[in-house]
Amino acid sequence: MHPIARILAIAYVALAVLAALVYVVATANYVAVTDVQVRLGDSVRVSGVALNWTGNRSDVAKVVVSMEVTNPGRVPIKVLNGAFLLYMEDPNASDTRPWYDAGRLSESFVGAGSFNVGLQDAPTVAPRETRTFVAVVTVEPGNPRMDTLDRPDAKGRFHPIVWGPSLVYAFLDFPIQDIVYMAPYFDAAGVFPSGP
Repeated sequence: MHPIARILAIAYVALAVLAALVYVVATANYVAVTDVQVRLGDSVRVSGVALNWTGNRSDVAKVVVSMEVTNPGRVPIKVLNGAFLLYMEDPNASDTRPWYDAGRLSESFVGAGSFNVGLQDAPTVAPRETRTFVAVVTVEPGNPRMDTLDRPDAKGRFHPIVWGPSLVYAFLDFPIQDIVYMAPYFDAAGVFPSGP
């Protein structure tokens, strides 16, 4: 065999090995990203709502919504955005429609809540890690939404509804962003206001 032919043969073999390696890595990355995309919906939820308010209508009320994210995959993700609509159930109303009825919800809207973080500053959720993110809906005194918010039950508890919660996330090492939707949250047991 001619020496140039040997060099070309070795180069072709090296190129084939490199292509096979690239294919294996790309396939593994695709599987890892798809795994997160498929399973993340079962690993995110609204974990609770707190009402930071004195109960006095002349004070600012802050409704703090916590969203819990567990990364079920093998690659890290960054959480960029969380959004939802906040409603407050009126337990004293004679309305017999369920709390999730669209007509009933339209009468109990308090406000929209969200948090937004740029890609560079977004917190990372490592594989198998669980992190909690919060967003606040603020209701100022004199705002008509204060009437909707101030609906305690007979024991002084409030019953928030978090509707349409969603999270936008990105992969740390891949230029892919996606959105995941969570189940609505209704605090049937109720929460007490905890002061400012």
